[in-house]
Amino acid sequence: MSDIISKGQRFLQRNKRRIIHAWQTMLAKRHYYTSLQSYVFECPDKAEILSIRTESTKYAINNNGVILVDGGQVIVKLARIYQATCFVYSDIVLLDDGRCIYDLKELDFMHSKVDFSDEILLKDTKHWCKLRKCYQIKQLRSAIKIGGMFGFNYYHFVFQILPKLFETSKIDKSVPILLDRAAADIESMRQLVTWCNAEGRELIYMDYDIAYCVNELYTISSPNVCIPNWKKRNLSSSIVQCAYSPNSIHDMAERFIVHASNKVTPEKIFICRGRASKRRKYNEQELLTLAQNFGFVSIYPEELPIDEQINIYHRAKVIIAAGGAALCNLIYCQPRCKLIILCGSQLATSLFSSLILMKDGEVIELYNDTKSKGYQGDFHINLIEFEKAINMYNNQ
Repeated sequence: MSDIISKGQRFLQRNKRRIIHAWQTMLAKRHYYTSLQSYVFECPDKAEILSIRTESTKYAINNNGVILVDGGQVIVKLARIYQATCFVYSDIVLLDDGRCIYDLKELDFMHSKVDFSDEILLKDTKHWCKLRKCYQIKQLRSAIKIGGMFGFNYYHFVFQILPKLFETSKIDKSVPILLDRAAADIESMRQLVTWCNAEGRELIYMDYDIAYCVNELYTISSPNVCIPNWKKRNLSSSIVQCAYSPNSIHDMAERFIVHASNKVTPEKIFICRGRASKRRKYNEQELLTLAQNFGFVSIYPEELPIDEQINIYHRAKVIIAAGGAALCNLIYCQPRCKLIILCGSQLATSLFSSLILMKDGEVIELYNDTKSKGYQGDFHINLIEFEKAINMYNNQ
């Protein structure tokens, strides 16, 4: 009997999070999704769209396909919603009638390809969701919701969240900004927010387990569409449908490059990730040793202040890097920059190759030469193919 009890205790301990999640999900109420346009039409006294900005996107690479080869469109909506609730690391806005607005749900192409992820989500279906219960409520008179999904991740922070700060000029300067906690805790994020907040608005940082109930909430849809989580069956897909706004990329680069340090840095750099993450390990040292024979210099971005990172990418003419958040800094590259990107699958490379293509640059993509372990898995790059790629750019 004691053995059975002991095994049961170990099972409960191992699966504690799953059990709690299942219990919370069972007790939580359903919240049905609605679009912003529908809510404004049905309840004009509760919400209004203040402005809509559209922008076309166009990227290409070769037969592999990178992103929205033609016909993509970015739509940025600024709206004011009365009596709404928002949460940390979440794009979901809870309305006072119990329904939810979740912008990504309005993008039809995503439904068959992604699992919708959000910090406040317990369960998601096509039409309704269940949300985590927050045990504290903070009341605010007015605020601009800037934070969003995966706001603790540098990639999502740079492309999904920061561009919203450039859309606030039409809102009274006395209205504070709601940001996720990571924007205060992570130095590079904090510095970028400071440079973006030219109007000097008050910053309110959201925390876990707190529902922020706002009497007058301003929401801004992100100019850049960032994928939540790919469904496993789509991990090998060669075409990634996300969209970067050329205007938002240009605005960020223009705003931040003026803060770059003035140090002289190498023109050929190898971005290392060995000290940054335990995920997506690859034969980095082997490739670095070979690249150094061709004059490449190793760079560890996570060990440098943001002004030095900006300067290094801005001065570089050829970059070798594995797919990852450090490649967000490609927005600072000069026109016709060259990139050799390394990854386990095409899924990740396309997210960053497009940033170079937007600057009329060139990209060589090198993938795992062994059996694929998915986007987050370890991988191996063939040395012969790698050397060919370097020689291709060195001979130009």
